[in-house]
Amino acid sequence: MAEESKRKDDAQEDLHHISTTHRKEFQERRKIEWKVLTGTLSFYVLVVSAAYAGRFTLPGNWLVVALIAVASFLFAGAATSYLGRIHEANSFNKLIAEAAENEIIRRGHLSSVKEAVDKAKREGRHAEGTNWSIRWQLIVIFSFAAAAVALLSGNLDWGATGALALSGGGESDLTSLPEAMKQPDILMAISVHAAFYLFLLFAFVKDMLWKRPGKLKRGDSSWSKFYLVHGMLLLLLYQVIGAVQVQLAWNFLPLVGILDFLAVAYLAFLNGWFRNWILGRFIAMEQRPE
Repeated sequence: MAEESKRKDDAQEDLHHISTTHRKEFQERRKIEWKVLTGTLSFYVLVVSAAYAGRFTLPGNWLVVALIAVASFLFAGAATSYLGRIHEANSFNKLIAEAAENEIIRRGHLSSVKEAVDKAKREGRHAEGTNWSIRWQLIVIFSFAAAAVALLSGNLDWGATGALALSGGGESDLTSLPEAMKQPDILMAISVHAAFYLFLLFAFVKDMLWKRPGKLKRGDSSWSKFYLVHGMLLLLLYQVIGAVQVQLAWNFLPLVGILDFLAVAYLAFLNGWFRNWILGRFIAMEQRPE
C-alpha cells in the first residue's frame, strides 16, 4: 500500500515537472517572439527615419524601387517565418503542459477545474487565440514592409544621376546602367543573381507547402553543413559582385550585397525544406561508392 502510494506521488511529481518545464519554455519563447516582432518593426521605422533625415540618399530609378521592395518583403518573410516556427514550438509546449495538467486534475479529482478546462477547449479559445496571434503579426509586419517601400520610394531623388552615397558624398559621371548592361561582368552578376533568387522563391514556396514529418532538433553535424553552405553561397555571390569592374554612375551594388546577406541567411538557417534538401544531398554524396 505504501509502495503504491509512493508510485502515485512520484507520478504526480513527474507530471508537475513536465508541466512546469514546458510552461517555462513557452514563456521564454514568448519573450523571444516579442523581441523579434518589435525588432522587425523598429528596423523599418529606423530605415525610413534615416532616409527622411537625410542620412543617406538613393537615386530615383525603378530598379532601386524593385531592390527596396524585394529587400523589404524578404526581411518581412524571414521574420514571419521565424515567428511561425516559434508559434509551432509554443503550441507543442502548451499541448504537453495542458495534457500533464489535465492528468494532475484527473488524479486529484478536481472536477470543477477540469470542467472549466474542458469548456475552454470545446470553445476553442486557446487555439483561436494562437492562430489569430500569428495572423495578426504577419499582417502587421507586411503592412510595415509595404509602408516602408512606399515611403522610401517617395523619398527617392528621381532627378539624380549620381552614385549611391551617404550624406555628403559626391557625384559621379561614369558609366550609366544601360551602357553597363552590355558589359560581360555585369551580365554575369545579373545572371547568377537571377538564378539564385529564382531558386530562393522556389525554396520559399516549397517550405510553405512542405508537410514537416515532426519536430526535429538538428545536431552539431547538421549545423556544420548549414554553416558550410551559408558560407559558400555568400562567398559565391560576393565574388560575383566583386568581379564587377565597371564603375557605375550610381552604385546599387551595396544594396545587392545587403540583400544577398539576408537572402542567404534565410535560406541556410530558416528555410526548413532547403535545410532538409541540403542534408539529403550530403548523405547521398557520402554514400556514393568510389
